[in-house]
Amino acid sequence: MSEHDLIGIDEISEFSKQRHETLLRWRNFFGLPIKKIGGIWRGNRAEIETWARARGKSIKDLRPHDVNNYFERTRLEAAVEKEEETISGSLSKVAAALGDIPPAIIQGWLKTWGDIPIKMLRKGHYEVSPAAFQLWLMRHPALVERKGAGKNDVEYSF
Repeated sequence: MSEHDLIGIDEISEFSKQRHETLLRWRNFFGLPIKKIGGIWRGNRAEIETWARARGKSIKDLRPHDVNNYFERTRLEAAVEKEEETISGSLSKVAAALGDIPPAIIQGWLKTWGDIPIKMLRKGHYEVSPAAFQLWLMRHPALVERKGAGKNDVEYSF
């Protein structure tokens, strides 16, 4: 890549339909491939598009929540791979530890979804990795509907 392949942040902002602040936040926190050259933030259009495509969309269609969700999913996948903490106990204890999900909802999910990461060790005793469970919920977004910002402003479905 030569300096001739680089475009300034104004052009990046224009073709990506993102604000300068958003682009710089993505650079600082999520590795957007831009760098400061001669006092101006610059990047290669092809590298920026490749970075966005790795997150599942074109840079023009990418929104801040898409970037955040990609990195949260990546973090959760790494935690699952390392087999970090697990929660075990009764269904009520597991449900409370996973965010006060009603045990009846979890029982329904256990009957309905074969890929749910909650394992029954023996009758009445369950085990789950919170990271694996959060990853599972991200794969099934229709199961959780947020009605507001509060902890109790959530509806679950089967």
